[in-house]
Amino acid sequence: MTVTVAAAREHIMSLERVSAAPHVDREAFRAGGNIFASLRKDGVLNVKLTLEEQEMRCEAAPAIFSPVPGGWGRMGFTTINLANAEEADIKSALLSAWTLSQPAYKFVGSDLSKKAKRAARKAKLTRDTGSTPDRQPNGANTRGK
Repeated sequence: MTVTVAAAREHIMSLERVSAAPHVDREAFRAGGNIFASLRKDGVLNVKLTLEEQEMRCEAAPAIFSPVPGGWGRMGFTTINLANAEEADIKSALLSAWTLSQPAYKFVGSDLSKKAKRAARKAKLTRDTGSTPDRQPNGANTRGK
């Protein structure tokens, strides 16, 4: 069964916190601040997968999945030929791409990013001492002393 461009767009936009914007000759979809999919009007959908998932999908269904040519493909960007794809192919690939685009600290059981850890430490220090690690309540800088 062929998946239409409209159906693919509908699947993309059904995911949480997705925004769409023009990008070169296609529409790009972002979540978590990152592009995870792009869609051309001629029925070509590109998604960002892990290299392992890209390899698995391309080997399992070469008529549907192929690496984007050049450097983009070596980073996991994968073309999905909507004319040969089933709804389940699209939904599972989009969910993988969307999940990969999310900040790691939003997922239970994942490691916090360095930035999130730093912010958590700073918040704890502020809450416990009433001051930040860099400043005393009177504003004097204590770092390096």
